[in-house]
Amino acid sequence: MSLHIRELKDFLQKIDEPIIAGFNPSTLGEELANLGFRLHENLSPQDIKECYLQGHMDRYHVQENGHFACAVVE
Repeated sequence: MSLHIRELKDFLQKIDEPIIAGFNPSTLGEELANLGFRLHENLSPQDIKECYLQGHMDRYHVQENGHFACAVVE
C-alpha cells in the first residue's frame, strides 16, 4: 500500500468515513444493483482530474488506478 493511500485511509478513519477498495469499475454497477443500489457516478482517474482538479494538479495527485464511485439506494 502506498504512503498516499495509507495517509488517506488514516484521515478517513479519523472522520468516521470508511474507504472501500478492491472493486472492479466495469462490473460495479451490476454488483451494486444486486445489493439494491444504483451506481450514480463512476469516475476514472482521468474523469477525476477533469471534473475536480482543473488548475490544481500541482497540489493533488490521482493514483493511476484510483476510481471514485457514488451509489444511491433505489
